[in-house]
Amino acid sequence: MATTAAGLKRLNGDTVKTRPQRRLTQAELDAFLERAADLLRGGIDHSEFRGYVFALLFYKRISDVYVENVVALEKELGDPELARDPRMHDFVVPDDCVWDTVARTTELKLGTALNDAMRAIERANEPKFDGILANSTVDFNAQDRLPRSKLVTIINHFGSLPLDRASVHDDLFGNAYEYLIRNFASKAGKSSGEFYTPREVAYLMAEIVEPQPQQHICDWAAGSGGLLLQCRNYVERHFGKKEAERVFAEWSRITA
Repeated sequence: MATTAAGLKRLNGDTVKTRPQRRLTQAELDAFLERAADLLRGGIDHSEFRGYVFALLFYKRISDVYVENVVALEKELGDPELARDPRMHDFVVPDDCVWDTVARTTELKLGTALNDAMRAIERANEPKFDGILANSTVDFNAQDRLPRSKLVTIINHFGSLPLDRASVHDDLFGNAYEYLIRNFASKAGKSSGEFYTPREVAYLMAEIVEPQPQQHICDWAAGSGGLLLQCRNYVERHFGKKEAERVFAEWSRITA
């Protein structure tokens, strides 16, 4: 890995920013994701926008954060091989599945490359990412719904913005995710079979429940986990950040 004069580094032949000029604002990130949804208009029904936008959003975020971690570890350890050791990471991205590698695939094979990369990342991290990237409702190679030219356009759009932690803080990313959930729910209406609970309502419910440290909180209709996050925030406000890390939230069969 070589360092360039512009403060960049090379990872598997890709140029990786290590110190962006500034972090994105919430408004900038929200507008960026709105534009991504706009680019999908056409063959894909609005109720399906979320699946495609979220798959690309999570894929880009996972890839960028992984590359960011590898760059940091290599700088710290001075050992490229050790920096890629799966035991050094919370999750891994196979070398041939890194965003910049897949995004450079020819237009003819791009849809297949995206599908394959997302499935490969899920397999490499199972069960952590099961169903987050690859699912039956999203097919980037379905040309009747997503023509190749439009796919190239939206990939270029996502590729224009870094989504690593240096550029997008975890809280900002979480807020953008909630923003999309709320926006898609309001536009798709009952046709999607889902209803978004406003943050203000979730906040009030957490205040009523008054969760305590080390309690288990179960929400069988958690959706994106908004109420569970508000319960965690309640514990942090009243008992401190360390205690908030001991709250166990459950929805369906998933424990976080």
